[in-house]
Amino acid sequence: MALFGRPPDDAGRARVGYVPEVRALPEDALVHETLVFFGRIRGATRADAAAAATRWLEELDIVEKAGSRIKDLSNGQQQKVQIAIALTGEPALLVLDEPLTALDPTHQERALALFRRAARNGATVVLATHRLWEAEAFVDHVVLLAAGEKRLDAPLKEALQAAFEGTWRVRARDTSWVAGPEVLRIEPDDDAVRVVLAPGADASALLRRAASVDAGLTSLEAVYPSLQELFLKTVR
Repeated sequence: MALFGRPPDDAGRARVGYVPEVRALPEDALVHETLVFFGRIRGATRADAAAAATRWLEELDIVEKAGSRIKDLSNGQQQKVQIAIALTGEPALLVLDEPLTALDPTHQERALALFRRAARNGATVVLATHRLWEAEAFVDHVVLLAAGEKRLDAPLKEALQAAFEGTWRVRARDTSWVAGPEVLRIEPDDDAVRVVLAPGADASALLRRAASVDAGLTSLEAVYPSLQELFLKTVR
């Protein structure tokens, strides 16, 4: 086993940030002091660890709880502390296990933005989640597991493109022209229609028909499956 190309040691472990699925915090400890502690064991001076702790609490909108005991925080606030601990020290490897648990939508977006920033700054980010919408919003490579077996291991964009089944979303003033020999079915879709084409057909016939009439075509876009749909299709 190797970590960063060498046997695991304290120096290597100090470069890893981890957000566990199950909360694992010292309940009687103070929030700011807890972050300082983790900064110190990752090699920072006390002054640098204290400054970093304050910065991460500000980033996660919880700085007003710096002097509170962890047991007095809400579940969402405790999750923010776990995220702050994981990000302390600018880890080279960030392991996230259901990291958005108990966060409201606003703070979910804030946490995802911080994880994306870590990735842009060079960190390898591994996300384990059953909530596939958050994976789709965040990851660029996906591994799907079912019954302990790996069913898919591919770049997310390529996987979704490979699962494309010929569904197109058409927006036009008039959609009476959409039906044709290559169309299997037409379904309403808010202010548009979804057009499912026969296997092997492409959208060129749709474009030709739209051009032959005054359709008022405003958009024609491919509808790729969601990651959840891809998962269900893959495991079934």
